[in-house]
Amino acid sequence: GRGGATLTDCLRAAVKTAGTAARPRLVVLPPGDLELKLPVYPANHVYLVAAPETTVTWAGSGAQMVRFEKVTGGVYGGVWDGDKRGSAHVFNATSAQVRFAKLTARNAGANGIVAYKGATLALKDVKASGNAKDGVNTTDTKLTAAGLKVSSNKRNGLYVNKSNAVITNSTFSTNKLNGIVGYAGSTATLQDVTTTANHRDGVYVTERTKLTATRLQATLNRRSGVQLADKATVVIKNSALDDNGQAVTGSTTDKIGHGLGVGKSAKATVSASTISGNKVCGVSLTSTGSVSVKDSTIASNGRH
Repeated sequence: GRGGATLTDCLRAAVKTAGTAARPRLVVLPPGDLELKLPVYPANHVYLVAAPETTVTWAGSGAQMVRFEKVTGGVYGGVWDGDKRGSAHVFNATSAQVRFAKLTARNAGANGIVAYKGATLALKDVKASGNAKDGVNTTDTKLTAAGLKVSSNKRNGLYVNKSNAVITNSTFSTNKLNGIVGYAGSTATLQDVTTTANHRDGVYVTERTKLTATRLQATLNRRSGVQLADKATVVIKNSALDDNGQAVTGSTTDKIGHGLGVGKSAKATVSASTISGNKVCGVSLTSTGSVSVKDSTIASNGRH
């Protein structure tokens, strides 16, 4: 059965006792379907551990299920379900160093995972889906992530604001806005990342954000594969920006559906890549943008 208030009380009490860097405190959740009615605030060096078959469902009214603030800690395993209640995040890291691994953060009323105010966030084999805002949302955060599967969130898969992000071996798909957004002077490195079938762009970067992408697969997005705006800079290598513009029907005049879109004062450098089969342009360039393409194939796009 469900843990109800008993689980909530026991878990909130268990996480109050801090561990140390040498001897972290592990709080192991019981298996099964559990309910959490009040937020959990782990002390320093406390890690929550759940079995893969454990599902923790939010039944409260707070701003998040689990919040790490000015501590080091993490969560390993389990399915953490926000039950689409209110505007709660599943996980919140504020000025904290937090690791999440082998878990699912889903159905939040807000973001699946949110981090800000100088947080350091490490994600490994994390799924984030069905959240009312972004799958993962960072501001003023250092993010490293591998093995992410971020899908069907109502805004973006990953939103990086004033942050540094290194993402490897990850997939961002079917999000209602963009797969990945880089904003406000962020720096992002993508390696072996797929952004596909998102309802806007696979990757959207703006406001002086710097992006480096190697072996990026930005395909089948409803708008563009990679879109740059407002002094953003991108270097793309050994990548495929193919078959984007899936929302475009009929005439392509004044429509957006490009492999690569280079907007206001933005700069793109592309090498050893393919840009093909896009519904509108392979590369769309504004008068104030610039692009360099080397050893790449641009072919079979709708207009040029």
